[in-house]
Amino acid sequence: MCEKNQLNGMKLSKMYYEEYGKPMLERDFSEYMDRMAVGLVGKGSDCLGYDDTASMDHDWGPDFCIWLTDDVYDEIGEKLVKAYETLPQEYMGYKKTMTAHYKGRRGVFKISDFFNKLINSSDYENINWREVPDYALLNASNGVIYRDDLGVFTEIHDGIAKGFPEDILYLKLADDLAHVSQTGQYNYARIMKRGDRLSADLMLADCIRYIMIMAHHMENKYVPHDKWIAKSFLSLGHNTLEECVRKLHSSFKMDDETALICVNKVMEEVGAYTAGVLYNRDIISDVDTYLDFHSEELAQKAVYLGLTTEELVHQIAKEEFTAFDKVRNEGGRASCQDDWLTFRVMRESQYMTWNRTMLIQYLYDFNREFKIGHNLITEKYGRMMESTAPEKYQEIADKFPFISEQKKAVIEQIVEVQMAMLEAFGQGYPTLADNTRSFHTYEDNMMNTSYETYLRGEISTYSDKMLQLYGRYVVEFLQSGKNIAKETIENTAKLYGFDDLDAFAKKSRA
Repeated sequence: MCEKNQLNGMKLSKMYYEEYGKPMLERDFSEYMDRMAVGLVGKGSDCLGYDDTASMDHDWGPDFCIWLTDDVYDEIGEKLVKAYETLPQEYMGYKKTMTAHYKGRRGVFKISDFFNKLINSSDYENINWREVPDYALLNASNGVIYRDDLGVFTEIHDGIAKGFPEDILYLKLADDLAHVSQTGQYNYARIMKRGDRLSADLMLADCIRYIMIMAHHMENKYVPHDKWIAKSFLSLGHNTLEECVRKLHSSFKMDDETALICVNKVMEEVGAYTAGVLYNRDIISDVDTYLDFHSEELAQKAVYLGLTTEELVHQIAKEEFTAFDKVRNEGGRASCQDDWLTFRVMRESQYMTWNRTMLIQYLYDFNREFKIGHNLITEKYGRMMESTAPEKYQEIADKFPFISEQKKAVIEQIVEVQMAMLEAFGQGYPTLADNTRSFHTYEDNMMNTSYETYLRGEISTYSDKMLQLYGRYVVEFLQSGKNIAKETIENTAKLYGFDDLDAFAKKSRA
């Protein structure tokens, strides 16, 4: 920390700029000031606000940066560099402490050169997120900007400051969870049991570092250089992880047996807390405390996050049709199993009303289950038989996953709300309603499956996380006064080429 009377680098830089830099620019480059950006961004603890008395011995002092577009730099760059170098080397008793690296940190830059040097790109859209290290991204998005009328520098800086694209963030988290799990939940205990305390402590040190990295990524924050990682970690607000890290650190001074017991207990806390946070943020599907368990899910969801919403909707329909093809009916293959066009419209109409989190979760769940031989389409139709063919259902009921009474209650609440929406839609568009399934379960028979029964069967196949997301979605529609049935049929009309529901209804009457 800075001592009581010491200015930190950010304050010192701003004051220095106001007293010397700004007057020089206004005097000699006034016609260009609305075409330059000025501030303190880049490498150095002062750009993070982490500088202290120890920082003053190198690459620290009264200074700032000026960034220019290529064309402006070509006009005045050389002259501006010379003018900048005439500014005082000492200010308020503080001297610039230059090393060989210092000249590349402060001064006059082309915007393109500045970002290229830090992250190998001056175009936000072309950043190689998989390759650029966290600390470099932090260096390109930290500090303060005093002015930037043109906005070119600020646009790049602020874009990077938003954090990782979501798919990259999921890949980062997948890697983090795997490392924390492998070092602290798996290898540490194995090495300790072999009696190799030195290697075990090295493994635990790695684990502590990975926990800090993971905490940053949980907040979509870039991880600073290792010398500042602990300071940054403590600012994130993960009090449980902070306490766990302190306990893990204290185990280095314990005897072997006590250390092993301590670390095992703390790592269980780390796993429970981390899984709980990620589950509550709708990032992972369950709260298994063994963190590596979630890595595959995060990696797969990262792939889905790279798809557009339209692509996700279409992908789900394709995957479902593949699974639908495998469904075996007692009366033989149904004609609808060969009707991709109708199937696509019906399914995509529904999924077009969903948000991306729901689409990604459902696609993940569906493919995960299909890979292990559990066809959710088969289960859906099987569960409908509880109403349409009760005796047959009793023969297959034990083949389906158990549903708790609590989950059944949630399902019935959702069904009740959606049935009210369907009935409201039917009153407004009776012609369209007449051309859909019958509404209520009491209308079911062997040849007819109602909307209510179909809906109940479908959402009964949802995982706990998917049902949670779906329930939230239904409540959001209800609270906003929107109607799921209406929006679904509107999508159906559009996919069939109609402008709106009225045109669709008119065609249905013909």
